Amino acid sequence: MQQQQQTRSYTGAEFLVHALVSAGVTHVFGGHGGSVVALIDALVAHPSITWVYCRCEVNASQAAMAYAKLTGNLGCCVATSGPGAAHLLSGIVDADLDRVPLICLTGTKDSGHVRYADFQDIDQGAIFRMASLAFSETVGDVHQLLPLTRNAFTLALSTNRCCHLAIPTNVQQATLLARTHFCLGTAYQMKVNSPATRLEIEKLVMALRAEIDSGRHVVIACGYRAAMNGSGAHVERLAELLHAPIVTSFDGKGTTDERHPLSFGVVGVYGNAGTPSSVDLLEDCDTVIAVCVTDLSELITNRSGVQIRRLIQIDERLIAGDSLRFSPSAVFSCGYLQESLSRAVDTLKRGIELSTSASARHRRKRKLTAIEGIHININNNNNTKVETHDPENSMDIWEEVKKGSFVKPTGTPSTFLEGRDIAQSKDVVSTEYCHPAVFFDLMQDHLEEDAVIAADIGDNALWMASSLVAKRGQRFLTSEHMGIMGFAINAGLAASLYSGWKVSAAAAKRGVDKNNSTGGRQQQQQQQQTLIVAGDGGIQMSLNELATLKDHGSRRALIVVIVNARLGRVQNEMWGPGLRADGCHIGSPDFVKLFEAYDYPGGMRVSTCNRAEISETIEKGWSLANDNGACVIELRQDPLVHPVMHKLSNEDRQNRGLIHWETRTRNPTKDALFPQIETDHWKDCQNVLQDWLDSLNAVEKSEPFWFDTDTFASQSPSKILQDLLASLVATMPGGAVPTLFPTHEARLLVCPKEYTFKLHAHPNVELDIPLVGELWEKRYLGVPMDAEILATGSPEMSEGKFYVDPSEEELSAICKKLALHDNKKPSKSESGDIVVRVAKQGQVLYNATGTIHQSFTKANGCLVFALWSGVHANFDTEDVVKSTCHE
Repeated sequence: MQQQQQTRSYTGAEFLVHALVSAGVTHVFGGHGGSVVALIDALVAHPSITWVYCRCEVNASQAAMAYAKLTGNLGCCVATSGPGAAHLLSGIVDADLDRVPLICLTGTKDSGHVRYADFQDIDQGAIFRMASLAFSETVGDVHQLLPLTRNAFTLALSTNRCCHLAIPTNVQQATLLARTHFCLGTAYQMKVNSPATRLEIEKLVMALRAEIDSGRHVVIACGYRAAMNGSGAHVERLAELLHAPIVTSFDGKGTTDERHPLSFGVVGVYGNAGTPSSVDLLEDCDTVIAVCVTDLSELITNRSGVQIRRLIQIDERLIAGDSLRFSPSAVFSCGYLQESLSRAVDTLKRGIELSTSASARHRRKRKLTAIEGIHININNNNNTKVETHDPENSMDIWEEVKKGSFVKPTGTPSTFLEGRDIAQSKDVVSTEYCHPAVFFDLMQDHLEEDAVIAADIGDNALWMASSLVAKRGQRFLTSEHMGIMGFAINAGLAASLYSGWKVSAAAAKRGVDKNNSTGGRQQQQQQQQTLIVAGDGGIQMSLNELATLKDHGSRRALIVVIVNARLGRVQNEMWGPGLRADGCHIGSPDFVKLFEAYDYPGGMRVSTCNRAEISETIEKGWSLANDNGACVIELRQDPLVHPVMHKLSNEDRQNRGLIHWETRTRNPTKDALFPQIETDHWKDCQNVLQDWLDSLNAVEKSEPFWFDTDTFASQSPSKILQDLLASLVATMPGGAVPTLFPTHEARLLVCPKEYTFKLHAHPNVELDIPLVGELWEKRYLGVPMDAEILATGSPEMSEGKFYVDPSEEELSAICKKLALHDNKKPSKSESGDIVVRVAKQGQVLYNATGTIHQSFTKANGCLVFALWSGVHANFDTEDVVKSTCHE
């Protein structure tokens, strides 16, 4: 109390710096100029503040936001009046949307000279208010400075928002009397509030037990603050007790160990994408347990904003207007979340262990089986029957469910296959390009458990989100809501400064030299790794901050630049009919030489998919980064290869209307599985066509129609179908082509009766639509071809084979399974190993990649519209010899 009553005289600038230090600010990022000279003099003079001059204020605001997101402390950025203040806008809006506490200080002209002198004179307070900041005011008099500063800091800390103060030069230099202890009041108390009470823990446990007993599908979602407060280990324990998969936001990667069977990676990249399995899991869940998640709309609402999933919230504090706008079934909000969540999980575990209710145990088993049945089928598409396991011993099942959660390397064969005849190779290889998925798959082995990864926006971020498996404790910095290009370098700058400051602070606390190179002491003080990943477009927006990295002696910063000579995400996304996304091609400097110009020598290029060479390059890059402060790896990517955006439908599962193919094929034994097209258009010529089909002795094929994106989107399907039929005119009685569509509005097969195709599989999906007659099929369940054995291709690319033969061992194993299945009677029951199904005219037969099946006709021939990759891998099971043909 005596300390709070002590007062002293400050200049306005000194008081602002005093308030920043009292709020825990250690680094201030910004640009310089005439209206902030007094403020920056005070910042530089204070021993507890590091002034970080950035080459552009745009980058300063982003670095300040990244610093606050990484540390959990209040961030701060500074700019001069006019253009300097305007440059801050993107970063501070990003901080506000991501709910990161940030103070923005801008200088203005002398308060007696504003609004009538033109030079660098804009209404900064009004501009920032229009940008929807929580607080933006201009200090008109030095006596306003203390209360407005208190209001801004209080609001920023209590609501995790960005607040702005514009301070005229005369206010910065004027004097005021203030206490030596800057009181943050309620805001500071909220930030360090008490752990959960016993009653609060019991309420949470009751809600979690209700989810277990109900059999609802539960998903745990984590935001960046869950990673920041170190709750990951307890989230994993909770997931194991609930048998609930874990997904994270992109900046929440590293909350849990993504090698854990229940950790399914990112959902919500760019608002609607993530790893394939995380999207499927979220769409099929009933309840979301949100751990420190700010933006819940993508997780629990449909496109109309209606809440369609149950919600349990776990957070250190809930912010009015954000988390509180939905209707949770339970809320657990407390301080010291790591400790409080640990107690709650322990209580839940004891309750489960003490439970002797047979019905409760049965419901838990039933719930687990339901989840297994859904998601194993999503990933494997083979309707594998999953045996019910006791929940305590079911991690092996989740391991199976998780297969395919992280994206495997894919690309065009011409780019990633060394010739067409390489046998048995499942690795993506190239001598010209490096596949980003291969690179990040290897990079994860070179990242330490406390590494900080700064991601830019674009395809580079998608590759990293879906291919780099994070360890618990790693931190990912992203521009989550605004998606700012150029963010990675600025976030990497903040991360490098933060880890360096931690080393210095630890060394000072122990009273040792931070540059001491003796044994274990140096290892304890070693700076964290900072991995910065950007595309060739994004990095050119903030390259000037390499000089800032050099100014502050960065260490262990490895910069990976993915070069494909275009703005990949803009060009590769589907924007609508007729839109081509032109103007995306860009040039780039020689990044290796550019880094040398900034005194970062030893940069490397990688243009191969040879895993040993890539791993060696990464290891050398980290070594150079440790020695020189930073190092660049220029990754040459094939511009034709891009990651897939896995989008959420966000619709009520009971009212979706459209169901994707994977859902329809979960149980291929059901009748009327597939949608049906209208066939009344050609009923007048039905008998003519059927007589022609019945007269055939062999299969006839139309001319193929190969389509690209433009032709697929622009041509009428009915016209394509009619043209394909016309190519068969020579075999038709009288040479007349019946008109299937009155308005004449993508290969046709005409099959004779009693005809059987060979047993086969495709390296891609297959769609068959009988237009006249019936097409029958025998499909083997649980015996898929490995999709990686067959490489997709197009006959337009080159001549020869368009697939890789299975090895003799693979063939033998498959044939043994086939023989085993053939000993069983074909059945239409759900428990059968072989399913026989029929598609009548207008119905659709669908087979996923690698599915082994055999098509045939019975008493009538069949006219089939077939869409497949153009490749058959045929099996002759009688001689146990595989023959292949290209069709």
